[in-house]
Amino acid sequence: MRRTLLAAGVSLTSIVVASCGTFTDNKTAVSVNGSELSVDTLENYVEQFDLIKQIPIIDGVVELDDVRGLLGAFIRENVYTRFLDSYGTPLTDEQVAAKREEIGDDVFDELTPDLANMIIRLNAGATAIQEFEAPSDADIEKTYNAEPSLTGALCVNHIVTKTKTTATKVLAKLDAGADWKTLAGQYSLEGNAGETGGALFGEGPDGSAVPCLSILQFQETFDPLFVAGVLEAEPGVPFGPVRSSFGYHVIYVQPFDAVADTVLELVKSQPGPLMATGLVSNTKVLVDPAYGVWSPAVGAIVAN
Repeated sequence: MRRTLLAAGVSLTSIVVASCGTFTDNKTAVSVNGSELSVDTLENYVEQFDLIKQIPIIDGVVELDDVRGLLGAFIRENVYTRFLDSYGTPLTDEQVAAKREEIGDDVFDELTPDLANMIIRLNAGATAIQEFEAPSDADIEKTYNAEPSLTGALCVNHIVTKTKTTATKVLAKLDAGADWKTLAGQYSLEGNAGETGGALFGEGPDGSAVPCLSILQFQETFDPLFVAGVLEAEPGVPFGPVRSSFGYHVIYVQPFDAVADTVLELVKSQPGPLMATGLVSNTKVLVDPAYGVWSPAVGAIVAN
């Protein structure tokens, strides 16, 4: 069984066939936080991954999703490093050395030092994030108030309508002081919205329904267009209309005070993975369109 070196969360599923070296005239494949990966370096990385049987090149052709997976690894290594640095817990030489020993030096015999370093730091960063301790309650509250998704917890109500016109009407009524739950019952396509207020529920530790979900659940469960709207919304301010495959949504992210206990419990359940995923989704990433487009809603490069 081959070892996957790009760390958890990086998919290498083959879907689309493309030829490296025939994309665009751009010299930069991806840019994140001021760090760039050139097209030449990317192609060199692909060739090296072929040598260690991680990415197959067949007749000079490589699967485009494999290339996206490698670009995603570069992005995540950068963001994981930034995340750990921002909380004063940067990767140590000891952590990096331990991860290299865990993977095995023989894996890196065919790789250049820069690619080997990226792989080791990506995997070491993923481990450090799993072990990351939650910030204080006050810091979590401050982060949520500034940008809820950076906590990794999303507490969302929505009213979904068939047309943009209706969603716009709902927003106007909310601006005029109308009651959210009443409007949800009147206008939402969801049959029980009058009772729930269009809340999207997760599951608490005891199995009970709670009004928050992790950003990981949002990315895995909901239409990316809807998730993108949720990421744009401010706490306590109705937002929209947001189009998805289900219609047009008016989105309301609950203010911290309304969901404080649930947010704190959720974030503390897996602080590193949730908060790092939130940072990935809030990071500006520029991608050569030949490889796809960066989607904050899924935290990955997707097809145009």
